[in-house]
Amino acid sequence: MLTFVAANLPDELLSLLLNAPNPDDYTDEDLAQFPVAIRSYLLAWHLVFDAYSKASFRVRSDYTET
Repeated sequence: MLTFVAANLPDELLSLLLNAPNPDDYTDEDLAQFPVAIRSYLLAWHLVFDAYSKASFRVRSDYTET
């Protein structure tokens, strides 16, 4: 028997999105090296968009409701 389980993104991924880096905290030289914190933040968004775009309508609904 199938049971209903709401789909949601991993908490670890969401925590990366909640801690957005501030580019003003970096010097121009640091930004030229593409800091790990900024790279991680952008890659986290990339994962979210990938997961959302490839998910079924039902899973998309669960993502946006939770």
